[in-house]
Amino acid sequence: MTPTKQKIIDTAIQLFNEQGLANVRLQQIADEVGISIGNLAYHFNTKEIIVSTAFEPLQEKFGNVLQLYSQYPNLLDLDVQLSKLFELFKEYRFCFLDVIEIQRSYPELNQVYQSFVHKLGLQLEKRIEFNQKRGILNPNISQHIYHQIAQLMVLTINSWLAQQAILNISCPQEATFKETVWLHLLPYLTEKGQAEFHALIAPLLS
Repeated sequence: MTPTKQKIIDTAIQLFNEQGLANVRLQQIADEVGISIGNLAYHFNTKEIIVSTAFEPLQEKFGNVLQLYSQYPNLLDLDVQLSKLFELFKEYRFCFLDVIEIQRSYPELNQVYQSFVHKLGLQLEKRIEFNQKRGILNPNISQHIYHQIAQLMVLTINSWLAQQAILNISCPQEATFKETVWLHLLPYLTEKGQAEFHALIAPLLS
């Protein structure tokens, strides 16, 4: 990608993050970059192309997040992945705030996002099953309940940034995000699980 194209994409992402995907016009992007609308159209003649191009590296980053599954044999496995997700929140804020707009106006991009969400949910279920087997999570809880907990965790991850925006929290904190997700599992930790959580995870949330 040429330097001008990269600057256009970087500027567009910044504006999408600040103002929302639906509120940014091509003229705004051109003005912010410091070029004419004609010059912008030479590189990207529609907003849809700009959005699609902005999504390209995000697809790879989604993949990088999913690859963090099963990297650690303990609760750090989830916590590290949550930290990586928070990095995406900061870099692609609009993607997590404008889910409905993406769903309505960019169906191909929505498929990419939904695929990521689905795979993340499957990973959470497998993590829960793994930690149940090794005595970290209560073995007497049914798989149906743990499935529901995994789905609630996915919902929390996807809606957390929007909740922060509703509460007018301009600088969301990583520790708060991770703690919110962990709260779904804390009531189901065994004594062994509580010991591991307080040794490995609690220091990272303070």
